[in-house]
Amino acid sequence: MDSKNKDMETKEWVVIQLELKYCERCGGLFLRRLGIGEVYCSNCNEQIAKGWAIRKSRSRPRLPVNLGGGRLLEMVSQAGGEGGKA
Repeated sequence: MDSKNKDMETKEWVVIQLELKYCERCGGLFLRRLGIGEVYCSNCNEQIAKGWAIRKSRSRPRLPVNLGGGRLLEMVSQAGGEGGKA
């Protein structure tokens, strides 16, 4: 029975808390340890370590454009022209 007791030692469990985070470079989701300030996923971390530049938008923010021939604009203008009927 002594040999079984030696084999059945209690094991201590280590709990690691994780949080879900968006990568600030590629926008992908990854898990990081709670309290660690990582902002990039492992793939982007590797690329940055290799010397790849962080992509930054050089253009000004733009509003979405309807490229479907203006049909949406027609529908909006027709709906607004009737006025309110109560």
